[in-house]
Amino acid sequence: MNETSFTEELVEYFDQFWRRYLRRAWRYIVVPPLIAKAKRLQREEVSKEERHNSNGNNAPNEDEEDFQIDYKRATEEFFRRLFTEFVGTMILTTIIGADLLESRLGLITAEAAAFNNGLVILFLIYPLGGISGAHINPVVTLTFTLRRVFPLTWLPFYALSQFVGSIAAGLLIRGLFGGQYASLGTNSIDTLTSTVANGFKWEIFLTFCLVFVILQTATKSAIIGSQAAIAVGSVLAVDSLIGGTKSTASMNPWRTLGPSIINNSPDDRHSLWIFIVGPLLGSLLAYMAVSLVQGFGPKVNEITSAHGEALNAEPDDADRNALKVLVF
Repeated sequence: MNETSFTEELVEYFDQFWRRYLRRAWRYIVVPPLIAKAKRLQREEVSKEERHNSNGNNAPNEDEEDFQIDYKRATEEFFRRLFTEFVGTMILTTIIGADLLESRLGLITAEAAAFNNGLVILFLIYPLGGISGAHINPVVTLTFTLRRVFPLTWLPFYALSQFVGSIAAGLLIRGLFGGQYASLGTNSIDTLTSTVANGFKWEIFLTFCLVFVILQTATKSAIIGSQAAIAVGSVLAVDSLIGGTKSTASMNPWRTLGPSIINNSPDDRHSLWIFIVGPLLGSLLAYMAVSLVQGFGPKVNEITSAHGEALNAEPDDADRNALKVLVF
């Protein structure tokens, strides 16, 4: 009898611990204050349109009072975002790695590889941008976080999803081209055309250009809209064209690290560090430049565009009938 009583008390204790602490912590992770603000802003925009369409018949404070966060749906959105970052990084790293490999083998020209690099980011931003923000690059996630338009609590989750995607891309490159050629898909410095020091400087500059354009288009998302994909794809193509022979234009630490872990690199990872440190420094410089141009405070447009809140906010029939990931 005492054992049964002890077991019941233990179960009750853990149930209270879950409800009081763990569930509260999980909800804070899934919907941190910044995301709650973005959801409220998105709801206000929808409510304005509804009131306008109904000739202002709704009470002005009705939405404010009724607004509640659906944490079950928010959990689904959270995992949807992470999976989107995984898939996007995997596709990006695989295709750009394949371009690099084939250009090194002389199967395509450097110009064609650069054009392909711009196209891949273009066709990834259009379908994925409204779900996760289509960062697919840890330095992009970092700079959005520094701009205070992306929650710090999501940073490690996004970075891990992107890293796993790059590992999967390394395996795909190995499976598609074979172990004999797979290392050619990893960024490295060709000492015949450049040096490690020169490649390091180019990685900083190229990443600065890329992240500067990404952040600037995010602050103007209300004006530019989906056309931001064209700007980002164009700058990636230009960076790949002018920096391809200097540093192979990675501009993404995971883009190089993942395939390097799986397939090594032509220089046996001798220049790997520049593709990690260079993009970090370049993105920080871009953050400073954009902050000086736009101000250090976040813009409302950035808050919703940095993590795809516009498409995640309002459920449709497919969402309502979707398989539930976790039930709280």
